[in-house]
Amino acid sequence: MKKLIDRAWVSRSLFGLALLALTLGGAPQAVSAQDIAVVVHPSNPLSDISLRDLERLYLGDANSFPGGGNATTYEEAGIREAFYKAAVDMSISEIQRHWIQATFSGGGAVAPRELAGAPAALAAVSGDPSGIAILPASAVDGSVKVVSVGGASPGDAGYPLN
Repeated sequence: MKKLIDRAWVSRSLFGLALLALTLGGAPQAVSAQDIAVVVHPSNPLSDISLRDLERLYLGDANSFPGGGNATTYEEAGIREAFYKAAVDMSISEIQRHWIQATFSGGGAVAPRELAGAPAALAAVSGDPSGIAILPASAVDGSVKVVSVGGASPGDAGYPLN
């Protein structure tokens, strides 16, 4: 009888977590790396960023844009894995270890803010002139500006996040 109760509790708990995820804007959906866009606030003068500069921002080695100005990094949760694999060839567990080490080393690096869903990422960047985010290219709207990476845009041949 105890095993039936435990299974029922687990089932209700998983249902509750799924319901909570849907209530908070839906569960993040995984997409391929070719669908990743890098976006900034429309007032940001940045139009292109090197893959190395993007890596430096998202690993906490830099906290300002290449041309100057503070940068606040955001990431849409559903594409984190594909982005880090394409951009820095690291898994999520390696990224987590990186941030644990960076936090305890006292260097002052700030991890990108993870946002659940493209609407949250769009809202964050469109409301933050220092914002830069990674999100699905299909979710981009007029509230943000797409930045090319290494001179190429999502969908272009040679786009480094494909």
